[in-house]
Amino acid sequence: MRFFFFCSFPVFQDVHVMIFVGFGFLMTFLKKYGFSGVGFNFFIAALGLQWGAIAQGILHSHGQKLSSFIFLPSMQVHIQNATLAGGVAVGTCADMAIHPFGSMIIGGLAGVVSVLGYKFLTPLFATKLRIQDTCGVHNLHGLPGVLGGLASIVAIAMGVSDT
Repeated sequence: MRFFFFCSFPVFQDVHVMIFVGFGFLMTFLKKYGFSGVGFNFFIAALGLQWGAIAQGILHSHGQKLSSFIFLPSMQVHIQNATLAGGVAVGTCADMAIHPFGSMIIGGLAGVVSVLGYKFLTPLFATKLRIQDTCGVHNLHGLPGVLGGLASIVAIAMGVSDT
């Protein structure tokens, strides 16, 4: 259990940084919201964390376990990273005329590769090679980038690109 905490805490921490800092400061560039977007983002995130703590406390006191999507941070991380990984993989062939179904296949495969990388490669790298990938760059950008590169080679071989 202790090893699981040390492996999963950096990923859990990165999600909170993305929620609080990333999206909050992204909102500052919208003309309509400005710096109030940061404050509103902090407010909504704080309410969500408090609601989650209260709901977990109430359900735990009654002997129930909550297995909702909201309270499984590892599930949230995998879904968010799979979505981003799909964008990375499809982005390598974004200038080619690929059919939407092909883009969905590339993005779906990239999401699966990314999640499998987080599930199996990251613990392997941490235990055997003592390599810490705290931000998940290898699984989020590296593996889907390689997959996207292979997909672009296939697309060029099929004659999709004019270049």
